[in-house]
Amino acid sequence: MLSDNPEHRVYFTSPEEIRHCHSIPYLAVDHVGDGLLIEAERRGDEYVWRLLVPEDCAVGALYDRIDDQLRGDISLELGHVSDLQNWNGGYGTAGLLSPEERESVAAAVGAGYYGTPRDATVADLADRLDTPHSTVQYRLQRAEEKAMERFAAETL
Repeated sequence: MLSDNPEHRVYFTSPEEIRHCHSIPYLAVDHVGDGLLIEAERRGDEYVWRLLVPEDCAVGALYDRIDDQLRGDISLELGHVSDLQNWNGGYGTAGLLSPEERESVAAAVGAGYYGTPRDATVADLADRLDTPHSTVQYRLQRAEEKAMERFAAETL
């Protein structure tokens, strides 16, 4: 495991470690070959998997292979294919914020704090989270700082 928190993991694996386990990591490693960087992030009731694969990997064939192995109540969606610069240094987007910062941002988004006009104040969020006002404000400021620094580093 390269990175781990309650909602996000990045790990390195090889085929010998997961042989005959028909999971997304196994099928991806079996398709790609020796070693693979995988990021898994839980978002509510779904998992988002990111795979760093060689440029010559047949992603469509990998998608078909994974899709063929799914139970009927599970769906698969191929959302985006991009180059290495969008990998975010190998530690993904979920690892950017602490669990407390993510919780505060999720509450802020859910309450309309980032809407125009704002539908909630920091005091409202503090009450909702049962956390001191200053703590919520600090967590939001740190999360915003991290998000803007990441945005600037990747796009400006």
